[in-house]
Amino acid sequence: MLFLALSASALTLDEAWEAVQKNNQDLQLVHEQVVQAQATRLQAYAYIQPQISLTANYIINDHETSADLAGSFTDLIPEEFKSLFDTDVPPVILEQKSYYTFEFQAAQPLFNGQAIPGLRIVALNLQAARDDERRVSGQLKAGLARAYYGVVVARD
Repeated sequence: MLFLALSASALTLDEAWEAVQKNNQDLQLVHEQVVQAQATRLQAYAYIQPQISLTANYIINDHETSADLAGSFTDLIPEEFKSLFDTDVPPVILEQKSYYTFEFQAAQPLFNGQAIPGLRIVALNLQAARDDERRVSGQLKAGLARAYYGVVVARD
């Protein structure tokens, strides 16, 4: 911090603080810890958010599978009752040669007891990271002000 006061041009206290914020690795580190804690909080909320799934398939078979149910039972019907049944029924298609399938699922948890402690922990971690950032920033400001006004007093 003293190098700022010894540079060729004099800096104001605000300019010196901007330089400290830009170049101090401790301050950058605690700021990144806050960013990580915020990201962790967002991940923790995923346990209580809705889950959505969408699936689509296109299936191509070698051949179409069908069954001629009317034709296979016609021989079993006695002649006197055949007039009561419609024997011109088309075959039943069991599986087409090609087809699409679509599936959509949505689930909203009503209660997730395991998420409550996790959410509390990440909220406390975020608060601790923010407190650390304020503490480091305050210490740096105090140290900078002490050094800055020490140089100002020494010049006079």
